[in-house]
Amino acid sequence: MSKKEEKQSTVGEAVAEQSPETLPAVQGNQEVEVARSLNNMFAEDAGGGFGGMGAGDYALPFLAILQKGSPQVSKQNAKFIKGAEVGDVLNTVSGKVYKASTADGGPGITFVPCGYTHSVVEWKPRDSGGGFIAAHHDGDPILKQCTRNEKNQLVHSTTGNVFVDTSYHYGLVIEESGFPEPCVVSMYSTQLKKSRNFNTMMRSIKKRAPSGQIYNPPMYSHKYTLHTVPESRDQYDWAGWQISPAGEVTDVELYKFAREFAKQIESGQVRVSAPPQEFEEPAEQTASTSSDVPF
Repeated sequence: MSKKEEKQSTVGEAVAEQSPETLPAVQGNQEVEVARSLNNMFAEDAGGGFGGMGAGDYALPFLAILQKGSPQVSKQNAKFIKGAEVGDVLNTVSGKVYKASTADGGPGITFVPCGYTHSVVEWKPRDSGGGFIAAHHDGDPILKQCTRNEKNQLVHSTTGNVFVDTSYHYGLVIEESGFPEPCVVSMYSTQLKKSRNFNTMMRSIKKRAPSGQIYNPPMYSHKYTLHTVPESRDQYDWAGWQISPAGEVTDVELYKFAREFAKQIESGQVRVSAPPQEFEEPAEQTASTSSDVPF
């Protein structure tokens, strides 16, 4: 190989090893311009193609705490997820697992709350096959047909179905990329107290307007960190939620996104589907007279 050919080869290899940002100006500028042009078109056509979809066409993910009985932590189960452990949190649609357990030093989940609803969820008893039946509002006439059994469960007098108070916290998970992911956190049984405390925490935030007026800012104006903590009672142990303040939302675009999601929730455009059975179905309870029993 001549010195001229050797020099050309060396230059070619050097160029090939460069990242797109360090390529010659002409080539780099072209790539940047194409990317910028496409991004502009994406933004101009935001939401395109989704016009025919309604609330029933989306599967809003649940954030579910993995428990000892969750199939995702059992190597013998087809739903097993490698690396998943008790106390982790699962996105039930994407299958992503978040390390949120304080026992393992997990970083937790950054969450922006955007809405809240409460339902009385009707389940078919496990000894009858189990499964979600329906979600009822407080005051639904069917609840008058229910009585408490020896386990303090609210049970329908005819069907034997079990009715469980359930709180739903809608919000956005802020991913490592900075992008928000809509989701819902359901709380029942031992976690209902956590739900009430969370609502109180949000309601207790006060700010003063330039006029001097004191007001309660929208719930989506603040972020929170979701962790899970070990809990136990008698012979039972499980993982529960721990929620702590994480400051105000400082990203204007994130705030706008959260505000729009909140409007969709309030208008009924966003609804939860049947909760995933392995997380939402109430476990068999002992004969304790307390309704605050582990799930």
